[in-house]
Amino acid sequence: MLKISYKTYYQVPILKKFLILCTTLSVLIVCLNSCSKTNKNALTQGYHDLTGHYNSYFNANEKMKIVMTNLEKNPQDNYDSIIPLYAYENKAATGFSSEYEVIIKKSTFSIQNHEPSKWSDDNYFLMGMAHYLKGDYPQAINHFTYITSVYKNGYKEDLMDKSKLRASQSKEKKRILKEKQDFKKKKKKNRAKGKSTDNMVLDTRPTLSRLGHHPKRYLSQVWLARAFAKNEMINQANSLITFTESDQSYPHNFDLDLLMAKASIQIQQRNFDKAVDPLKKSIELIKSKKRKARPLFVLAQIETERKNYKNAIAAYKQVLKSNPNFDMEFQAKLKLAQLATLSGEGGKDARALLLSMVKDGKNSELLDQIYYQIGKTWLNENNFPEAKSNFQKSLDKNKTNTNQKGLAIVTGK
Repeated sequence: MLKISYKTYYQVPILKKFLILCTTLSVLIVCLNSCSKTNKNALTQGYHDLTGHYNSYFNANEKMKIVMTNLEKNPQDNYDSIIPLYAYENKAATGFSSEYEVIIKKSTFSIQNHEPSKWSDDNYFLMGMAHYLKGDYPQAINHFTYITSVYKNGYKEDLMDKSKLRASQSKEKKRILKEKQDFKKKKKKNRAKGKSTDNMVLDTRPTLSRLGHHPKRYLSQVWLARAFAKNEMINQANSLITFTESDQSYPHNFDLDLLMAKASIQIQQRNFDKAVDPLKKSIELIKSKKRKARPLFVLAQIETERKNYKNAIAAYKQVLKSNPNFDMEFQAKLKLAQLATLSGEGGKDARALLLSMVKDGKNSELLDQIYYQIGKTWLNENNFPEAKSNFQKSLDKNKTNTNQKGLAIVTGK
């Protein structure tokens, strides 16, 4: 704010007084216009975009990143059942309730003060995520539904600049037309060269940068489908997945999110046959070797449920090549040993793997589980003395795992 003292004001010439007065009024008008939620101009939009991003939304988003990172580092998976495709869907996610409340509060504040901002749908998305992670699926559904119905282009219909929307739609039509023309030319060239064009498919869906800003409508559709499934609204979940698959405006570089959601919903229903294909396609799209580990492990578990033991063994071996965390690496080796017997490869190879795990110092706290599995390989071969000996070793090495202790006692009888 421009400050002028009483004394200084009356010492300057009349022309300067007039200029100072005009400047002061101009600054006030600019500030008032910029803060307005209804005035649609570039200055107002720029103000709300800038402050809406770097104030509350930025802080809320950073807090969400911290929560997600913590859940990925320590997901607390239960390997006795099929683990979630997403690390943040374990029970550990409910332990961040205070963080979720902060995220919701900051996002709400940002929307209330900067509703015209292009980050408003991002704020609603963060709120939906927070409710989803703490298990409040009805509230998550409300937020994701609101985004998909009201923020179709990233802005509320009554607050967006219609001229920009028309320009964007015109640009999109030109892009699609050009891609169709290029596709026809490419197809014609291939025919001229004697190449087959049967497998050529035109995909005119847009490409959106995942790093920069983009409308949250598309990811909201995916999260909404998952929230429906978690809330036991399976028909709505499947219908939304089908709709999104046919949506020509859905960015093709967001296919991974859609495929993972589709697989996750089918796994939740224990429709393992229908889950395999989208899960395999998801794995193909994941570029990071480390990020492949979890979906590969889930695939191996599903193949085990389907009694496709050789496929399960192949998937577990891929898990071990994907640099998994210690727990997942240990469990993959343990599962491989179990499957070696089930698949008919015999207990000898399984025991060799298990004994190598015994010698690995990293597994010193988990020897009870290893000896238990060694005992089971001997039990499958009807070698009861060796089986009993290893079950007893499992009991001797057990320190705090009461569940494992019970298994060893029951199986060893």
